[in-house]
Amino acid sequence: MKSIMHGVIATYERIYFTIGIVYSSKTGNTQSLANSLNFMESKYCVPVENAKNLEPVNLLCIGFWCDKGDCDDQMKQYLSTLRNQNVFLFGTAGFGKSKEYFEMILKNVQNHLDASNYVKGTCMCQGKMPLAIRAKFESNPEMLKNFDEALKHPNDKDVDNLMKCVNEAL
Repeated sequence: MKSIMHGVIATYERIYFTIGIVYSSKTGNTQSLANSLNFMESKYCVPVENAKNLEPVNLLCIGFWCDKGDCDDQMKQYLSTLRNQNVFLFGTAGFGKSKEYFEMILKNVQNHLDASNYVKGTCMCQGKMPLAIRAKFESNPEMLKNFDEALKHPNDKDVDNLMKCVNEAL
């Protein structure tokens, strides 16, 4: 690209940012979010079990599902192998619309990353849980209400928020 400023012709290179997406998904919630991010022309969008020998990217977006306040074991292992990466973490959790709960999960997940990595941003949203679990909550109205609310997620608003957060991280 060329530009003329004060009679001087200057040539500028356009800067392209590349992203890659690695995700773990048990119920499809996180995979759905990862696929939404894939429209940002990512170099790859792969499940964690296929995340070997991937091309370097400017931002590695890592999606996980919440397992007892943390990511699942396969994602923990993958995170521990990363070095010198710009990382964006996103996840889904069946419980909570609580900012504090989501922050606790993200902190737990970040603890699996080597200190050489840089977390550029994060995003969490609620995700639907399997209907078979609903019966466990029928004696607790508050948990039942949360379960029913989670069935509506991730939704378009969650996807929009994720896209906004990733763009801010770039």
